[in-house]
This record gives sequence, C-alpha cells and structure tokens, in this order.
Amino acid sequence: MKNKLGCIALLFLFSVTVFAQTEFTTVSVPHIDTPYNSSDAVNSLTEHFSMGTTYTNNFFLPQVGLARLKIVYPAKQITTSLSTSFYGYSEYYRIRGALGFSHYFRPYIAIGLEGFFSGFKFSGGTRFKATGGLNVSLLAFPTKKLVLGFLVENTSFSFIRANGIKYRLPTIFYLGFSYCFTQNIILAVEGAKDLTNPFLIRLDFEYRPIRQFILKCGISYQTSASANFGFGLRLKKFILDATVKYNVRVSWGCQVGIGVQLSENKHKSEKHTY
Repeated sequence: MKNKLGCIALLFLFSVTVFAQTEFTTVSVPHIDTPYNSSDAVNSLTEHFSMGTTYTNNFFLPQVGLARLKIVYPAKQITTSLSTSFYGYSEYYRIRGALGFSHYFRPYIAIGLEGFFSGFKFSGGTRFKATGGLNVSLLAFPTKKLVLGFLVENTSFSFIRANGIKYRLPTIFYLGFSYCFTQNIILAVEGAKDLTNPFLIRLDFEYRPIRQFILKCGISYQTSASANFGFGLRLKKFILDATVKYNVRVSWGCQVGIGVQLSENKHKSEKHTY
C-alpha cells in the first residue's frame, strides 16, 4: 500500500511540475465515465476507498493542461472527498483545493456539499490572491434507468481583487439527466448557465462494448456548435481518455487524459439504476 501511495504522489508531482492545466467539462450525472467529474453527490455512490491522479491536456500544449489528485473515502453515514488541482506555470497559475461531504439516501436521492479554495497568480509582478466558496449537488433516481442531476458551482458568488480589478468566479447552474437504454448504452443531456455567459446545451452518447472500453460521441451548443467523439480505456489501474473536437468557429481540437486509479469505483446505485 505504501508503494502504491508513493507512486501516486510521484505521478501527481510530475504532472504538476511538467504540465499545466485547462478547464474540464463538468458532468452532473454519474454515468459519463471520465475522471474529471465535479458533482460531489456522485462520490456518495462509491462503495470503496478511491485515490487517483489524472492529467488532461488540450492540443498537447504545456499551458493548457490539468493536473489533479482526488481521494474519496466512503463511510457508513458520510462520504468524504478531498481533491486538488494545478493550472499554469511560473508566471501564471491557479491552485484549487476542495473538501466535500455527501450522502446517498437509498434508493432515490444523493446530496453533496463541497467547500473549495482557489488561489491565483496572474503575472510575475502580481501577488498571490485567494478566495473560497461552496458547491451544491443533487442526484435523483426516479426510475431504474433514469438519473437526474443538479449542480451549482460557487453558490457564494466569490470573487478576488487584483490590480484594482474585481474578478468574480463564475457561478454556474447545471441541470441534466442520463438514461440507460441498456447496461452498455447511455444517453446524457445537460444544460449549463453561467450568470454572465450564454446558455450551454450538451448531448452525449456512450457505448461500452466491454467493461474496460468506452466509445463516446456528443454535440453541444453555446455561442457556436461543437461535436466530439472519442474513447476511454482502462487497463487495471491505468486510465486513458481521448477526445477529438470540432467547433464551427475554432475548427479542430483534441483532448487527452491519463490517470491512475487505485481502486475501481463500484456504485451503490448500480442495482437500482440498471
């Protein structure tokens, strides 16, 4: 166990020092199988201790990557999660830490609360600035195949001041659902609204021909239309996630994530939702 923890720590430190970060897509429903999920309510469905680190990059540029470490510890009453991430390089970076608590009220409701800390350095000549806030998430299971998800990021409307300018962290509302046509085919639809940005709508499909492999595709629209397709692969403890994207304004792009997961996340809700 000590050797495994040491390997995880070394991989995370390597990711932080060599790479940087990009924003990742938040999915408020539990089935979309990526290691970047931000809904803390999802953690309440985990049956076993989980610790993993991931690194994700758009376009393979050192300035646009995400290094993240996450720990989930399920107990009888409350599931606790701890996560940290790093964005940037010496002149500009962002550090984020979060502590979450969640509970699954069998068989219909899961609730999560997550307090976060965000620190920023905007340039070499500016001081480090920090703030904190609260995220709230909810999952509902009305039928065996349908899951509803709700997430609010930054309910505290937190902000920071730098160089005489007030920077407000985005407050985003997510509402979505996933539907399991079969155990191997999942549809997810999600809408997101930032208080200062246009409405975003997403539609995603996942197909899992075997347990270790997922094919996925989707479309989204905010100010312009986008499409994506890719795959996810898990070989024992190692995770690989790759997506190719096309936006009618930006043209082609890609995103690749790698990670290590100490244990498989078995969901308490599987018997109910499938």
